[in-house]
Amino acid sequence: MEDQRVHFRHILLFCFRKGAKATDAQREICGVYGDSAISADTRQRWFARFRSGDVNVSDAARSVNGNVKMQG
Repeated sequence: MEDQRVHFRHILLFCFRKGAKATDAQREICGVYGDSAISADTRQRWFARFRSGDVNVSDAARSVNGNVKMQG
């Protein structure tokens, strides 16, 4: 499952770099992988991240109750 999420992120980044809108990128992914492949929240979060200059598609460490935990 994690590999597929990273795969979708690469597709989102590709679409972003092509100048596509986030909704179009989601439509492309869901057209191939099914309607539940990627959510609107996910596509918006990743496109916002790309717009900020962060194009790393890997999961980042995040803090949970003060402890750093690797996501995934």
